[in-house]
Amino acid sequence: MPIDYAEMGARLRAAREAKRPKLTQKAAAKKLGMTPQNVSLIEQGSVSTSMKNIEQYAALVGCRLAIVLARAGDKRALTAARLVELLPVLDESVFETLEGSVALWEAKHGAGRREGAGSP
Repeated sequence: MPIDYAEMGARLRAAREAKRPKLTQKAAAKKLGMTPQNVSLIEQGSVSTSMKNIEQYAALVGCRLAIVLARAGDKRALTAARLVELLPVLDESVFETLEGSVALWEAKHGAGRREGAGSP
């Protein structure tokens, strides 16, 4: 699936603007080793950039790469990315519930099946 640079840029910009202390485009550019104009173009989705630049920008603003790259409306990808973020802080009982749900799905649909994972 191709990258939607406009969505990706909007997510990076939102994460940068939410960062505290405040992170300007100029400061982000300096930390990323690029020009402020390039940062602006990335945030506008006006330029494609390398995966390395996307990863570095996401790390700088504290955003998971999966969330940055997820397509709008892709609830499964966004939920999976959020779960990955939460794993280290989940209560053991919540983790066991998730683990049990995955085991039940695998038992019903076949362990390791990837195609059509969301279909019953």
